[in-house]
Amino acid sequence: MRYGKRLDKRCAGGFQSCKKLTSINIPSTVTSIEELAFNYCLELTSINLPNGITTIEASVFSGCSSLPSITIPSSVTSIKKDAFYGCKSLTTITIPSNVRTIGDTAFFQCTSLKLAYFEGNAPSTDSNSYWPIASIFWSCTSELKIYYRADKSGWTTPTWNGYPTATW
Repeated sequence: MRYGKRLDKRCAGGFQSCKKLTSINIPSTVTSIEELAFNYCLELTSINLPNGITTIEASVFSGCSSLPSITIPSSVTSIKKDAFYGCKSLTTITIPSNVRTIGDTAFFQCTSLKLAYFEGNAPSTDSNSYWPIASIFWSCTSELKIYYRADKSGWTTPTWNGYPTATW
């Protein structure tokens, strides 16, 4: 399949709700993956995102309930709302230092998520007035702990927006 520079709904429509897709390696020529591209791929357990993608769009991986981990490329600056909504097997996430904004409910109902590592400054949210910033991890496990680099700004201890924090 030829992706060109964008993997969008027109070319990725076959991936949405694909019940047999277990892994995918996105070519390095892809710079954008449009929203909903892989949502509800229930058997997806492995995905390789290329460096060069700057945004993880809304609901791209929502409902990928078998996805245990994902490496977010250092080129990503924004994670949109519901990006990982319902990724119930996700246990750990590392947010690269270039990520400046994380959308509402980006990790909503990631019920196995216990560790979130932030390599950069505390992100802002593109939340509206209805959801507080804490909604980034809304409905995650009560065991969730956020780790951040001691030399980065915007973090608070012993909690950040209601979640326990520690330096790493």
